[in-house]
Amino acid sequence: MKKKRKNTKSKNPTIHEKMTKKILISVIILALIIFLLWNVSVLIVPPSEPSNVEKVKFDSRENFLFKIETWTYPMKGWVTTLENNNTTIPLGFAGQTYELNFGKIPIKSNSTKFINFNTMDVAKVEFYKYGNISPYVIIPKNFELKNQSKEVKIIFTGTEPGNYTGFLVIRTIVPKNRIIERVL
Repeated sequence: MKKKRKNTKSKNPTIHEKMTKKILISVIILALIIFLLWNVSVLIVPPSEPSNVEKVKFDSRENFLFKIETWTYPMKGWVTTLENNNTTIPLGFAGQTYELNFGKIPIKSNSTKFINFNTMDVAKVEFYKYGNISPYVIIPKNFELKNQSKEVKIIFTGTEPGNYTGFLVIRTIVPKNRIIERVL
């Protein structure tokens, strides 16, 4: 008759097995956090200030969670004063679509441009302004579009005489998955 051999392995995990399991779980959690931060950082970090952009520039990129589209518009405007009690001033109006040229305006007046948005998705729309024109440009607050169109006003205020230039950066962030829409 053969004797049954007893299992020498304990049913209780050893300290080494417990530590290995904890380390594995920690590495998985850390990898998940890094993955999420890498993909969600686009919601936190604003675009860098553009340079050498003469006409509207479009850029599109994607990560695992979002599609990001960026439009960079050069902006310029000239504010002038009335001289020698002159009540007339030659104004300059610009209708180009490749830049936001507010033209030449008298002090204490405004020039307005419009930008239209149209989406069949859910998108977060963000606005950033750069350059010496920034303090004189009124831009809308960031907003969310859900399968709709919207027209926004960009206003150049002529509060100080001078020649002003800069950039308007518009960034749209479209989630690739319905679950991610809540993050916006």
